[in-house]
Amino acid sequence: MPEHAHPEIARVLRPGGVFGVLWNLRDDAEPWVATLCGLLSSEETASSLASMTPPDAEPYFCAAEGQRFHHEQPLDLDRLLALVRSRSYVITLPAPERDALLADIAKLTRTHPDLAGKPTFTMPYITQAYRTARTV
Repeated sequence: MPEHAHPEIARVLRPGGVFGVLWNLRDDAEPWVATLCGLLSSEETASSLASMTPPDAEPYFCAAEGQRFHHEQPLDLDRLLALVRSRSYVITLPAPERDALLADIAKLTRTHPDLAGKPTFTMPYITQAYRTARTV
Protein backbone atom coordinates (compact mmCIF):
# COMPACT_ATOMS: atom_id res chain seq x y z
CA MET A 1 0.00 0.00 0.00
CA PRO A 2 1.84 3.06 -1.28
CA GLU A 3 0.02 5.47 1.04
CA HIS A 4 1.73 3.73 3.98
CA ALA A 5 4.99 2.72 2.32
CA HIS A 6 5.99 6.01 0.69
CA PRO A 7 6.07 8.10 3.90
CA GLU A 8 8.05 5.38 5.66
CA ILE A 9 10.54 5.04 2.80
CA ALA A 10 10.94 8.83 2.75
CA ARG A 11 11.48 8.80 6.52
CA VAL A 12 14.50 6.46 6.29
CA LEU A 13 16.09 8.07 3.21
CA ARG A 14 18.19 11.19 3.49
CA PRO A 15 17.09 14.17 1.34
CA GLY A 16 18.13 13.39 -2.23
CA GLY A 17 18.28 9.65 -1.44
CA VAL A 18 17.11 7.37 -4.24
CA PHE A 19 14.09 5.10 -4.07
CA GLY A 20 13.94 2.37 -6.72
CA VAL A 21 11.23 -0.09 -7.67
CA LEU A 22 11.31 -2.80 -10.29
CA TRP A 23 9.27 -5.57 -11.80
CA ASN A 24 10.88 -8.63 -13.32
CA LEU A 25 8.32 -10.28 -15.62
CA ARG A 26 8.36 -13.20 -18.05
CA ASP A 27 8.40 -11.99 -21.66
CA ASP A 28 5.23 -13.54 -23.03
CA ALA A 29 5.98 -12.20 -26.51
CA GLU A 30 7.90 -15.48 -26.84
CA PRO A 31 5.30 -18.10 -27.92
CA TRP A 32 6.38 -20.87 -25.55
CA VAL A 33 6.40 -18.42 -22.63
CA ALA A 34 2.87 -17.28 -23.52
CA THR A 35 1.80 -20.94 -23.42
CA LEU A 36 3.53 -21.38 -20.06
CA CYS A 37 1.78 -18.28 -18.70
CA GLY A 38 -1.53 -19.71 -19.86
CA LEU A 39 -0.83 -22.90 -17.94
CA LEU A 40 0.06 -20.88 -14.87
CA SER A 41 -2.96 -18.58 -15.27
CA SER A 42 -0.56 -15.84 -14.30
CA GLU A 43 -0.81 -12.11 -14.86
CA GLU A 44 2.91 -11.75 -14.10
CA THR A 45 3.88 -11.25 -17.73
CA ALA A 46 5.63 -8.59 -19.74
CA SER A 47 2.44 -7.74 -21.62
CA SER A 48 1.14 -6.28 -18.35
CA LEU A 49 3.95 -3.69 -18.55
CA ALA A 50 2.06 -1.89 -21.32
CA SER A 51 -0.40 -0.49 -18.79
CA MET A 52 2.19 0.15 -16.08
CA THR A 53 2.83 3.74 -15.10
CA PRO A 54 5.67 5.17 -13.03
CA PRO A 55 4.98 5.21 -9.30
CA ASP A 56 3.46 8.44 -8.05
CA ALA A 57 5.09 9.09 -4.70
CA GLU A 58 4.54 12.83 -4.37
CA PRO A 59 4.95 14.78 -2.15
CA TYR A 60 7.76 12.62 -0.77
CA PHE A 61 9.61 11.99 -4.04
CA CYS A 62 10.30 13.69 -7.37
CA ALA A 63 8.86 12.43 -10.64
CA ALA A 64 10.10 8.91 -11.39
CA GLU A 65 12.21 8.00 -14.40
CA GLY A 66 12.15 4.52 -15.86
CA GLN A 67 14.05 2.08 -18.04
CA ARG A 68 13.35 -1.41 -19.41
CA PHE A 69 15.91 -4.16 -19.62
CA HIS A 70 15.77 -7.49 -21.41
CA HIS A 71 17.56 -10.51 -20.02
CA GLU A 72 17.39 -14.28 -20.09
CA GLN A 73 17.73 -17.05 -17.53
CA PRO A 74 19.28 -20.33 -18.72
CA LEU A 75 17.07 -23.28 -17.82
CA ASP A 76 16.52 -26.96 -18.31
CA LEU A 77 13.39 -28.89 -17.38
CA ASP A 78 14.46 -29.41 -13.76
CA ARG A 79 15.26 -25.72 -13.27
CA LEU A 80 12.00 -24.65 -14.92
CA LEU A 81 10.00 -26.98 -12.68
CA ALA A 82 11.89 -25.72 -9.60
CA LEU A 83 11.13 -22.14 -10.64
CA VAL A 84 7.43 -22.93 -11.04
CA ARG A 85 7.35 -24.86 -7.74
CA SER A 86 8.73 -21.80 -5.93
CA ARG A 87 5.73 -19.61 -6.79
CA SER A 88 3.27 -19.13 -3.92
CA TYR A 89 0.26 -19.79 -6.14
CA VAL A 90 1.75 -23.17 -7.08
CA ILE A 91 2.85 -24.02 -3.54
CA THR A 92 -0.70 -23.50 -2.27
CA LEU A 93 -2.35 -25.70 -4.91
CA PRO A 94 -3.72 -29.04 -3.72
CA ALA A 95 -1.15 -31.75 -4.49
CA PRO A 96 -3.14 -33.36 -7.36
CA GLU A 97 -3.55 -29.98 -9.11
CA ARG A 98 0.10 -29.08 -8.56
CA ASP A 99 1.25 -32.45 -9.93
CA ALA A 100 -0.99 -32.04 -12.99
CA LEU A 101 0.36 -28.54 -13.62
CA LEU A 102 3.97 -29.72 -13.38
CA ALA A 103 3.19 -32.58 -15.75
CA ASP A 104 1.65 -30.11 -18.23
CA ILE A 105 4.77 -27.94 -18.04
CA ALA A 106 7.03 -30.95 -18.62
CA LYS A 107 4.87 -31.85 -21.62
CA LEU A 108 5.21 -28.27 -22.91
CA THR A 109 9.01 -28.60 -22.92
CA ARG A 110 8.77 -31.88 -24.86
CA THR A 111 6.19 -30.77 -27.43
CA HIS A 112 6.39 -27.02 -28.07
CA PRO A 113 8.25 -26.37 -31.35
CA ASP A 114 10.54 -23.83 -29.68
CA LEU A 115 11.59 -26.30 -26.96
CA ALA A 116 11.17 -29.86 -28.26
CA GLY A 117 14.45 -31.76 -28.29
CA LYS A 118 16.37 -28.99 -26.51
CA PRO A 119 17.96 -30.04 -23.22
CA THR A 120 18.49 -26.37 -22.31
CA PHE A 121 16.68 -23.16 -23.22
CA THR A 122 16.31 -19.63 -21.91
CA MET A 123 13.46 -17.89 -20.15
CA PRO A 124 13.22 -14.34 -21.49
CA TYR A 125 12.38 -11.57 -19.05
CA ILE A 126 11.72 -7.87 -19.19
CA THR A 127 12.61 -5.82 -16.13
CA GLN A 128 10.88 -2.48 -15.69
CA ALA A 129 12.81 -0.27 -13.28
CA TYR A 130 11.94 3.13 -11.88
CA ARG A 131 13.92 5.46 -9.66
CA THR A 132 13.07 8.68 -7.94
CA ALA A 133 14.80 10.93 -5.44
CA ARG A 134 13.47 11.98 -2.07
CA THR A 135 12.44 15.58 -1.99
CA VAL A 136 14.11 17.86 0.52
